[in-house]
Amino acid sequence: MEQAIWAYIGIIAALFGLLVVAQIFLLNQETVKQQELEISLEKLGNRCNFVCRNAAGTLIKEPATLASGSVFSTSGNALCYSYGEAENCFRCDCELENYTLNLNTEEITQLYSIHDFSCSLEKRSGGLVRVACTG
Repeated sequence: MEQAIWAYIGIIAALFGLLVVAQIFLLNQETVKQQELEISLEKLGNRCNFVCRNAAGTLIKEPATLASGSVFSTSGNALCYSYGEAENCFRCDCELENYTLNLNTEEITQLYSIHDFSCSLEKRSGGLVRVACTG
């Protein structure tokens, strides 16, 4: 009888240990997603400033790693992303056309965790910069 009790305690301890490991893994995955978003935002922001300083018709494509569960958008002169409670923006040197890429849908979150996109930044006549991402 005593051995059976210790076996149950061992099983419960093992399950508890697996739960702790799973939580650590999930928290690490969320941190990686947020870091990838920040890196991509900074790269796109730098490219945006380059396009802003050049003539109309200037077009640059930049790879960007975006995470499911995030929303990438432009408004005014800001490139922004939101992911969970986090939100971060990069100010460009010129005005941007409004754009939103919503990756915070149930379908997208089931398909992938992190995905590579190709984002284009194009300076239009009138000084506005158009941003669009495909992937």
